Amino acid sequence: MISNDLIINIKYNKNENLIYSSNFKGEITTFSLDGKEVEKIKTNFNFPIYDMLKVDDQLWIASQAGLILWENNTPKTIFNEDMVFNLALKGNNIYFGTRSAIFSTNKNKHDSTKIVLNKKR
Repeated sequence: MISNDLIINIKYNKNENLIYSSNFKGEITTFSLDGKEVEKIKTNFNFPIYDMLKVDDQLWIASQAGLILWENNTPKTIFNEDMVFNLALKGNNIYFGTRSAIFSTNKNKHDSTKIVLNKKR
């Protein structure tokens, strides 16, 4: 059992053969495919985690507070101009969506670049 909190997101990581889940309190839990809890990541965020992306030893987090890189049990804010809802990976670039734009950041350099802007906002 994860907790009594609502699950916002689940992601399957094929390299680790694990399922990552997140909730509204900023908790991340990993499970084996048979449902056994493997690890609970204590973020102490206290805000929703909308999406997660595991790349090598980096855990990228889309959240109400922006884009966060979780590495060595330490959070590093990469982008905090808006909430981040979605994440995608292509090569060395992490693509992330906010309420009004799509951005990319290099997973090694952490430099954010705006790709698309929603003109309605």
